[in-house]
Formats: sequence, C-alpha cells, structure tokens
Amino acid sequence: MDSSEGGSAPRFFTTRRLLIGLIVAAVGVAVVLVWFQPQKLIQDTRVDEAPPGAMEDDAMAEDDAMAKEDDAMKEDDAMAEDDAMAKDDAMMFGGSFRSVDHETRGSATLAPADDGRYYVRFEDFSTENGPELFVYLSTAPASAEGREFAEDYVDLGRLKGNIGNQNYLVPEGTDIDKYRSVVIWCRRFTSPFGAAPLDPS
Repeated sequence: MDSSEGGSAPRFFTTRRLLIGLIVAAVGVAVVLVWFQPQKLIQDTRVDEAPPGAMEDDAMAEDDAMAKEDDAMKEDDAMAEDDAMAKDDAMMFGGSFRSVDHETRGSATLAPADDGRYYVRFEDFSTENGPELFVYLSTAPASAEGREFAEDYVDLGRLKGNIGNQNYLVPEGTDIDKYRSVVIWCRRFTSPFGAAPLDPS
C-alpha cells in the first residue's frame, strides 16, 4: 500500500507541471497575438476611395451642377476673376513614398478639394500591414529616421488600409506650410513604416 501511494505522487506532480506548462504557453501565445499581431503580416486590407469631391451620388452631382449654373449666371466678371486667383493660390504638395522600416510604395498628395478643405490622398499605395498604424503629417523631412517623424506632427487618423487609394482629411486650421512629410507610423513599436515628401507642385 505504501509503494502504491508513493508511486501516485510523482504522476500527480508530472500532470500538474504539464498543466501549468500548457497554461503558460497559452498565455504566451495570446500575448504575442494581441501585442505583436503577427497575423497581420499575411493579411491585407484594401481600400479604394474616390478622390475628395468626387464621392457624391448622381442626384447630388446634378443638384450641384444646377446650383453652380445659377451662381455662374449671377456672378460678375470681378467675382469670376477673384475665384480664378484663389484657385491659383491653392498649393499642392506631394511626392513618392520611400520605405523606412518596412517596404512602402505609392504617392501622397496634399491638396484642397472642392469643399475648400485640405486632404491627403494616397494613390497606388501599398505597405506591409501591422498593429496600430496611423497617418501623420510631420515637420521632419521624408529623409528622416525613426522617432524624428513623431517629434512634431499632426495625426490624420488610423491607416484605413495597407493597400489602395485613400483620403485623409487635414484638421481645420492646420498650418500646412510647416509640414514636410506624410508618414505611416506604427504606434505600437514607435516605428515609421514609410514616408513621402511634401514638395510643392
């Protein structure tokens, strides 16, 4: 009887160690999946938005055309000239993405839309996927590295997709002249994925 009782103890402790090991392994896997999100490396999110100002439906477009026609009939030559000058003064900025910490391609353009607000637009864009990706306007040049991009910036929101054409509204009152690059920034690991210069055009 003594030998039987003594023999069961090692089996109990072995089973307990195995259970604890499985629990620790499961917690480790959960932490990796939640924090590092390696699954995103094989997942793509595609976005294909129309340029800002071209997103109305047919009815809205028709109403807008009629309104513009009525306004045009009421405008005098001086008002038309002022409008043309205002359009000439509206600057466009942009350039091609360069890869920083992850391969990134495409172009970024900062320009006003018909509603007078400024948008950043990505075209033919692609980058590697990752956790907590955001779009920044940064005062650092596109040639900068690492944390330089996040020293002085404007947050335009989460990256909508790691592939495709997409638009980001610039907050009203932003002094666009001071920003020199558009950056794909990973907050989780304080890492720039890619950056595009905001050169005047």
